[in-house]
Amino acid sequence: MNIVEPFVRQALADPGRPALVIGDATVLYGQLLVYVRRLAARLQALGVQPGDRVAVSTGASGGNVALALALAHIGAVSVALEGGVQQYAALVERLGVNYIVHSEAQDKVIAAPSLKGQFRFDWLLETAPEKPQVQISEVAPDAVWRIVLSSGTTGLPKGVALGHRSTLLNTHLTRGLFPVDPSDRLLLGMHANLGFSTHYWMRCLHVGACVTLMMQEQPQEALQLLYNTPITLMATTPALAMGIAVECQKPDSPYSQPPAGLKRLNVGGGKLSPQLRDTLRQRVCANMYVNYGATETSGAAIADPQTQDRHPESAGRLVPWAEIQAVDEQGQPLPPGREGRLRFRSPTMATGYVGVDAEQAAAFRDGWFYSNDMGAVTAHGYLVLAGRTNDVINIMGNKIDPERLEKILMQDAAILDCVLVDIPAELGQTMLAAVVVAPNGFDQDALLARCAAVNPSFQPRFVVKADVIPRNSSGKVMRAAVRQKLIEAAAAQGGQQQPPTLH
Repeated sequence: MNIVEPFVRQALADPGRPALVIGDATVLYGQLLVYVRRLAARLQALGVQPGDRVAVSTGASGGNVALALALAHIGAVSVALEGGVQQYAALVERLGVNYIVHSEAQDKVIAAPSLKGQFRFDWLLETAPEKPQVQISEVAPDAVWRIVLSSGTTGLPKGVALGHRSTLLNTHLTRGLFPVDPSDRLLLGMHANLGFSTHYWMRCLHVGACVTLMMQEQPQEALQLLYNTPITLMATTPALAMGIAVECQKPDSPYSQPPAGLKRLNVGGGKLSPQLRDTLRQRVCANMYVNYGATETSGAAIADPQTQDRHPESAGRLVPWAEIQAVDEQGQPLPPGREGRLRFRSPTMATGYVGVDAEQAAAFRDGWFYSNDMGAVTAHGYLVLAGRTNDVINIMGNKIDPERLEKILMQDAAILDCVLVDIPAELGQTMLAAVVVAPNGFDQDALLARCAAVNPSFQPRFVVKADVIPRNSSGKVMRAAVRQKLIEAAAAQGGQQQPPTLH
C-alpha cells in the first residue's frame, strides 16, 4: 500500500474538514488533496519517475508536507532538507538526488552534474494543471518513500530511508499509545521535514485530524497558539520545550497555568532534566510523555507520567512492538540490567542508510540497528541510558561519559538544562566545564561538590550560566558548538582564570 492512500481516503470522505493550519490560513482536506494531485501531475510531466529522489526544501512547512505526499503519490522519494538548499550541496551527490524543489529566487541553486532538474516551488504550483489526471502509484511494501536526515551531531548527517510499510505500521501502532481522532488538532513544534515530525503529521492526516504548523518555531508563538487556538495535542523537541518553560516561569507571565484545551504533550529528541520535565507538567500539560528513539528507529521507549514518577532514572518503557537489547563487544546480548551497546529491532524502523560507506551501512545488519547509545534494559522492560560510545571526553587519560555527570548536575532543583564539555587549559592540557540553564541562579560550590562526591577527578573547573544551550532542530545538544563558544569567550576575556560569560 502506498503511504498516501489513507490520506486520500480521508480527503475524499470529508473534504471540508481542516487538514493544515499555517498562520491565518486553513487548508481543508479537499484543498490539500487538490494541491497534492496538481503537484504530482506537474512533477510527473517534468520527468520525475517512480524511485527518483527529489530533495525538498520550500521554506514553507505546508509546501513541504504537500510535496512529500505528491511525490509518494507517483512513487518517487522525497529527500527532506531543513533550511536553505545550498548548505546541503555536499549531500546531493551522496544521497543520489535526481531533482530539487526549492524556494530560492534563482532556478538553479546547486551545480551538480547528476541533477536532472531544479524547480522553484511557486513555479510548480503556477504551472500545475487545474484538473490533474494522476493515479496513485503501486509500490512494493518495502519501497522507500522518504529520506530524512540524521541529527548530524557527530559529523555530516546521514540519509535515513523510510519505507511505505514501516511508516504505515508506525502510524497505526502508535495510535494505540497516543490516540488521535478527527476532532484533534496537533501543534507541531518542530520543522515538518524532521523524521520525528514526519511521523506525527502523517499520523494525523491518516485519521482526519488537523495539524497546526508553526511559522517561526519560537516559544512565544507556541504559547499564543496553545492559549488562543483549539489545540488539543502538541509534539515538540527539548529546545522549544525549554523556551516554553522559561517563558512560563517569568514573573507575571500570562502562561503560568496550563492551557485548558491541551490533552497531551509529547517531547522527544533529547534528554530532559527533572526540573524541566516537572515545569512542563505543572505549567503546560500534566499529561506529558517523553519519547525515546532515533531517526533510524522511530519511537522505541515511552516515559508516561507514571513512569516519570516511579522510574525517573529511565528513558521509558519499551513500546510493545520494539526489541531493544544491550550487547557486549562481540554483539552478544547481555542479561537484564547489564550495560552495553544498544541495538534495536522493530517493524517500524528505517530500512537503512543511503549514500554512506560500508562501515556506516553496517549499523543496519541481521535485522537489527546498532546505535551508538549505551544503556541497559531492566527485567521489567525499562530502558536506562548510559551515554554514547562516540561522546567520551578524555581528561589526562581519564575517560569520562559526559551524560553521567550531566545527570548528576541536573539533580539540582535550580538547573533546567546543562551540558558538559572539555576545553583547553594550561600547559596543553584539557579541563571540564559545565554550562547550565538556571533562570533563577545556582550555587556553583554545591554543584561542584555534587560532582566531586562521585569522582574528584571528574569535577568541572567551573560552571557557566547560559540563557540557552544550543540544540539542533531535532533537539540534540550541539556539544561542539558549546565547546567553541566557551573557547572564544575565554579568549576574549584573556584566559581561563575566570569563568567565561555566555550569552
